[in-house]
Amino acid sequence: MYGSGFVACCDAVICENVAGAAITGETLVALDDPDVSNTSRVCLLCDAMSSQRSMTVKLVKPEKNQVVTYCAGVIRATPEYALVRAVWDHPRLDLGYVTFEPGDVFFEHFYADRWYNVFELRSATGMLKGWYCNVTRPAIISSETIISEDLDLDLFVSAERDHMVRLDVEEFEARGLAQRDPHAYAAARAALEELERLACAGAPPFCV
Repeated sequence: MYGSGFVACCDAVICENVAGAAITGETLVALDDPDVSNTSRVCLLCDAMSSQRSMTVKLVKPEKNQVVTYCAGVIRATPEYALVRAVWDHPRLDLGYVTFEPGDVFFEHFYADRWYNVFELRSATGMLKGWYCNVTRPAIISSETIISEDLDLDLFVSAERDHMVRLDVEEFEARGLAQRDPHAYAAARAALEELERLACAGAPPFCV
């Protein structure tokens, strides 16, 4: 899915994106609470955006010699995990299983110990539209930058979690990763299955 159509959450334009905001530890406790609804989480995020902070996100597609770089608002960032916020700033894009609209918000989960990232997609009004999951190598997360290498294998999960679509499977297999890097190939296939299990169970980050 990686593309350059992201802006951000405030006003200063940087790399087609804007700076976001950090939120307090007290609010993060509520965000992690499985009993808190998605609507409440969005309200908590909006209420907590008071101090600006941003990170540079680099989505790397080595097979296509492409690096998508943008700035996103920081919600949480540690060396092991980062949650950032970006806004879709391109024209309407209908993928068949979901449509990206100008102003749609992506809450992007990156992990240093998992072979995937998860983008929670919401409309400009906060309506959950689903989750777009990219199978990747573990992210490299520093204080200012997130680097995520895409492996051309994706999953879309509907907002109700009753419909999942595996994407780009043929493209992934065509890379020849099974022969060139068997460990990465096995990790990628396992990551796809893990994402499906988490989504079926409604486990984080697929909480409703």
